[in-house]
Amino acid sequence: SDNASVACGTTNDCKSGQSCTKGVCVQVPGQCIESYRGNTPTLDIHIFGYGLTEEELDKYARQVFSQMLNVEPFGKYVDVYHVKYNVMSGIAPTSSNFQMQKLDKFNCFGDQADIVAIVDNRAFRSYASFTGTMYLSYKAINLEYLFLHEFGHAFGKLGDEYTEPGPVSASDKFKGFTQRIFNAPKGINCGPPREKKSQWSKMGFTTLADSAQANGWYGCGGQYCKTGICKSYIRPSYNSIMRDYFKADGKYFNAVSEYVLNKKLRQFVKG
Repeated sequence: SDNASVACGTTNDCKSGQSCTKGVCVQVPGQCIESYRGNTPTLDIHIFGYGLTEEELDKYARQVFSQMLNVEPFGKYVDVYHVKYNVMSGIAPTSSNFQMQKLDKFNCFGDQADIVAIVDNRAFRSYASFTGTMYLSYKAINLEYLFLHEFGHAFGKLGDEYTEPGPVSASDKFKGFTQRIFNAPKGINCGPPREKKSQWSKMGFTTLADSAQANGWYGCGGQYCKTGICKSYIRPSYNSIMRDYFKADGKYFNAVSEYVLNKKLRQFVKG
């Protein structure tokens, strides 16, 4: 394997971007490593790993992205993705703009990546912003679908299709987390029936809002939505990746979410 530990006497014995530490070649923190490159890469995905070895982060990147390509609509756009990662040292930055600016000097792309994923080897509740940044716990269960769920937020600006009672407990908050991030629009896949009927009809789903009400697909908006209001909101399906991806019927994006993701992905197709 390219990531197998290599014995060394000096740094000259190691590959570019590595140094000789205690007789073994190790990746220098901050060095960029390419994990995936499509034929016409335009969608840049940048993964920063904290508290992880190069082997662990390399496996993680390949694992989550491989699963991503097996879930529609992502598999139809294999040429547009460009995935790179950095093995970082120190403490992961928080969600504040000031903290995020600290990552600029480690940018693997010419400009800011379209999606930034910060993967931390600590236990916390993973989350994402609608502005393209994901904060992911490496200790979470079902990492592949967690990545897809948060990608839905960060890339597609999709809302959660579940509800939870609030307010947020301190134990759920990652250091530096601010609830302000989640005071964004609830997503086109969640909202009041009349509003969704209009929006979804324009997408071609003329009867979906009526079906959602008839089937009792109420409740969405996530942990940070006022429970009383959100229980009256409708969602496009009983289950999906944006609701409960642990269940067998939650391994896909529903019609509305897939429509939104397709529309966004087509913007990255050349020609």
